[in-house]
Amino acid sequence: MDGWFVFIVAGPEPRALRTGLTRDPALRARRSPAAERLLYFELCADADAACRRQRQLRHWSHARRARLVSTMNPLWRDLRTLW
Repeated sequence: MDGWFVFIVAGPEPRALRTGLTRDPALRARRSPAAERLLYFELCADADAACRRQRQLRHWSHARRARLVSTMNPLWRDLRTLW
């Protein structure tokens, strides 16, 4: 897959929704801790767009990020199984 992925992960505590970006989601999935769950991702065409989107998501409130996760992943399943 070409492009950059912006993602939201949750740690052991669901209150911690962290954002990040990667070029290789499969590698990121293998390196992430077992307690971390991939809840949301989106593909951006280039690095600049991915950085802007990550900054935007990072500044959102927890409630707003949780609503975004719920739109794509209503059961809050770990999406790392896709890779």
